[in-house]
Amino acid sequence: MVKRTPVRGERGQILIVTVLSMTVLLGMAALSIDASFMYDRRNLLFAAADAVAKSVAAELQRNSALTSTDARNFANQQVAAHGLVPGACGTTATGVAGVCINPWDAAVSGPFAGVPGYVEATVSEVTPTFFGYVLGFVSATPGGRAVAGISPSPNCLVVLGSALDALSLDDPASLNLHNRCGIADGGGLVLNGGATIVSAGSVVSTAGADCTGVVSPTICYPNSPAPLDPLASLPPPSNPCPPGLPPFAASGPVSITTADLAMYCGGLEIDNAVVTFGPGVYYIGGPVTAKTSTSTVSLLDLGSGVTFFIAAPSGRIDLPEFNDVTLNLRAPDAGPYKGILFYQDRGNTNSAFILNDSGSLTGALYFPGADRLTMKNDPADTSDCMLIVANSVTITNTTNLIRDCAASGGSPVQTITVAE
Repeated sequence: MVKRTPVRGERGQILIVTVLSMTVLLGMAALSIDASFMYDRRNLLFAAADAVAKSVAAELQRNSALTSTDARNFANQQVAAHGLVPGACGTTATGVAGVCINPWDAAVSGPFAGVPGYVEATVSEVTPTFFGYVLGFVSATPGGRAVAGISPSPNCLVVLGSALDALSLDDPASLNLHNRCGIADGGGLVLNGGATIVSAGSVVSTAGADCTGVVSPTICYPNSPAPLDPLASLPPPSNPCPPGLPPFAASGPVSITTADLAMYCGGLEIDNAVVTFGPGVYYIGGPVTAKTSTSTVSLLDLGSGVTFFIAAPSGRIDLPEFNDVTLNLRAPDAGPYKGILFYQDRGNTNSAFILNDSGSLTGALYFPGADRLTMKNDPADTSDCMLIVANSVTITNTTNLIRDCAASGGSPVQTITVAE
């Protein structure tokens, strides 16, 4: 038998192949670590860009004269809150986030280019690699982009208070939510007797734990976060009124314009009167009420739109149920108070009673500081714009809420959303 001697050149091949394979595998693993880190960093930068866009858009809505310096202060605060080091737009310094904000650093691109009120933010950061430098990849620049702006809120009733009965419906009231408008309730929800909330596709979110009386297919989420005031940026009008004016005694047909200060600044005492208001903002410094329990009250506008500002400390709307009340009033379709029908000063805690037996109310009722707004409206009201933002609310009859507000370009109750 002939014994075969191994060829000397074949020795060690497996070792060489193993070393080469391990090098490739380790390289792939190293690049995977770098890629995963960059992906995670990109997610953080996207979150920061979202926060910057929303923050600056909200401040721009509150203050249309916002400067680039002020905007950058808001942006830098949000970037720092995400654990990043904020820097100038376009910076290439390693470990520093470059923050660019429209309209000061770059124009908005995409479908919202040129749309007022929208803000584009990009946040990027030159980030060193862990292992990629072995292959010549010393650093990468992940980044995030977001566009945010004002859009109509999905809610047509926002209850800001935290009381257990912040939102209550008296028996047999029914709150009808049209076109999928929702309710955001910061307190408890009380539906007395046969009172119900009914509407297909609408959402009720309440900070309380009880959704009893919310009828399917309306969806109710208990234990939700309390809502923020969606009209918090709305400034009060300037006061045109001289001090000390008493309530104006209105009887018979009366026409009032914003120039007739003595006829509304101190309030109105209405006795079987039809009061017609010209267009504009009315600064009400006293009570608006009926003279007696049998007095009829009719408040009308000329169709061009009115806003009633209920000033602190004595302004008050008291149109109770035992009077025959007719309200045909619509909010302005343009101007700073577009879509706002009643606006009670945030520091005015007086309760309000708007119990409309017949007629039509078009616009938002804003009573952020009132102890309670007691509300009813003509069930036959066909207005496409009936919204409420108040500290606490009681509904006493079948009332329709709707947020279409086509004439004023959409709901005046708005929210900041990320659009891209």
